[in-house]
Amino acid sequence: MVGVWPPPPFDTASVYYLLALALTVPGVLLLRHLLFSPFGYAMRAGRDSPLRAEAIGIDVKRVHWFAFAVAGGVCGVAGGLFAFAKGSISPETIHVGARSTDW
Repeated sequence: MVGVWPPPPFDTASVYYLLALALTVPGVLLLRHLLFSPFGYAMRAGRDSPLRAEAIGIDVKRVHWFAFAVAGGVCGVAGGLFAFAKGSISPETIHVGARSTDW
């Protein structure tokens, strides 16, 4: 997609910077709040020992799916900001790199 530009109130660099800052700071604070809340500890417990987390009553699948949804939402906002900043977006931008074990 080419020609993706923000609407007129946000088309100048300084106003777009403030928009990006206004969306980024709450996103980072939300992620930080979730990380250090009981939900964040449940995510860590599910990551470190899912069997033990299930034994103490944590629904690991539900916690992981909710974390996935939150991460997807934050990434969607970041992707929208990126597309507006560059003016275009292509499929090559959206990829997951392969994990290499032989560095």
